[in-house]
Amino acid sequence: MSADDRTNSQLKLLLPDGSPLICRVRTSARARMIRIRILPPEGAVELVLPRRADPEEAKRFALSKMDWIMRARDTMLQQNTVKNNGRTEDRFPRSLPLRYLGGDMPVEYVFRPCSWTAAKCDPEKRRIIVTGNVLDPDRVREALRDMLKRCTADFLIPHFHGLAEKFAFSPGNCTIRIQKGRWGSCSAKGGAISLNAMLLLLPENIVEYILIHELCHLRQMNHSERFWKEVEKYCPDFLKRRRDLRKLEKYLMVYFCEN
Repeated sequence: MSADDRTNSQLKLLLPDGSPLICRVRTSARARMIRIRILPPEGAVELVLPRRADPEEAKRFALSKMDWIMRARDTMLQQNTVKNNGRTEDRFPRSLPLRYLGGDMPVEYVFRPCSWTAAKCDPEKRRIIVTGNVLDPDRVREALRDMLKRCTADFLIPHFHGLAEKFAFSPGNCTIRIQKGRWGSCSAKGGAISLNAMLLLLPENIVEYILIHELCHLRQMNHSERFWKEVEKYCPDFLKRRRDLRKLEKYLMVYFCEN
């Protein structure tokens, strides 16, 4: 929420069965019209109003959309969790652990009656916003996967090329993908390097070790003693970083790798 946004009241609506529905009301300097947001995971309802909006008009608007609100909340509540091998997994993440960018970032969902879903990361405001058809968990996951790949390209590729220049490596193209089982790979043909977008979930010091690891494969396409000597030359404490990586891997999200 920006400095120009404020949650200043609640609105009580009556459902068709007579039970109350409490809506959060937020005034936003950026809003140009009244809009309704259905927020995961519990299906909370939020009314976003322009600064000079009439509260009574907002109430009439919400009442006129009551059928849609009920359908949207029911859909979200039904799709919020899925049983998988006896575990209940959150299909609408409340936050993502982007450790490379400083830690957890809350995820906000903004519903729009459309067929597309998009996600954007704002590192300065430390939040992720998913917009569009946010009631479909598969669309949400795909949008977050695309966002993760874009962010990794924006932040890690410059870091990668900076290390290559610093240590006099000459890599080929660097691509970003979401992969299972490996953090990066180096091709003997042309020196192309592929990095896992989930590197953004790791702390910067461990990411740097992985980048150096892949760069060293440009000189030793194996894991021989010579290779590890090469890694140690540029990352003297690589053994500690590698141990820390192994510990952390157990707790990383499988969310991005689900089919």
